[in-house]
Amino acid sequence: MKPIQEILPVNISDKERMISGGIGAALIVMGLLNIKQPSVKTFLELGGGVFLFFRGTTGYCPVSAAIGRNTADIEDIAEEKFESLAE
Repeated sequence: MKPIQEILPVNISDKERMISGGIGAALIVMGLLNIKQPSVKTFLELGGGVFLFFRGTTGYCPVSAAIGRNTADIEDIAEEKFESLAE
């Protein structure tokens, strides 16, 4: 079985992953708290929460992939430049 990173390559930065995961988890909780009185808002909270939590845990964003955006590389380049300046 292939690792998840080979199937879904990381294309968002660590900061984006943390923010997406946290907001996604919060939206899931909010949606679950309102599940007894379902509304469009409840389903949007759950759907958006699952998407953001998936994005945060895997580091893969299908929207970024579709438009060719990869901020994971930008973060790596910035770290390399910072390390070379520190030397």
